[in-house]
Amino acid sequence: NLTKGEVQPPTFAPDQMKTTTPGSSVFLPHTFTAHTSGTVDFSVASTTATPNLPGWSTQLFLDSNCNGSFDSGEPAITGSVPVGEGSPVCILLRVTAPSGAPMNAQYQALVQALMHYSNSSVTGTLSVTDTVIIANSSSVSLTKKVSANQALPGAVLLYTLTYRNSSAAPVTSLVINDATRSEEHTSELQSHHD
Repeated sequence: NLTKGEVQPPTFAPDQMKTTTPGSSVFLPHTFTAHTSGTVDFSVASTTATPNLPGWSTQLFLDSNCNGSFDSGEPAITGSVPVGEGSPVCILLRVTAPSGAPMNAQYQALVQALMHYSNSSVTGTLSVTDTVIIANSSSVSLTKKVSANQALPGAVLLYTLTYRNSSAAPVTSLVINDATRSEEHTSELQSHHD
């Protein structure tokens, strides 16, 4: 008697890329979803630092509430994690950069998920690749747009200045100076930030 079944393979995603500053940590979220029961072993299978310098470290945590952020009390992953059909398991990879890491240094970590299917000797391995880049303590970009390329005298033009902090560190002081041409008159100034 041979019993045969077909099971949809699990998924593990996404690859992540984040910035951090020297001596700081960053958390990279991932979701593993199985379509049958079993256990999964998560591990950091390999790492690469460019330039090759010591002091990088990694640790895996369960993201108990699947919010993509580390919350107090979320446990480190130290063994097999049980999985059920369609139930996601959310994890976080914490990467800590060395305090002497130069700007634009990169660190890649290959995170693996080894699925052990219940009542079977079959296993399956999935992986994601995380990249962490050392950036300035704050990395602000600024863009300026105007509502029209041409305008008649007396027409209203809307200028939009957008600034974005693309680093992991908060911007604590930001001053933006912008000028319009002498023949333009400013009648209203609005500020908005997220």
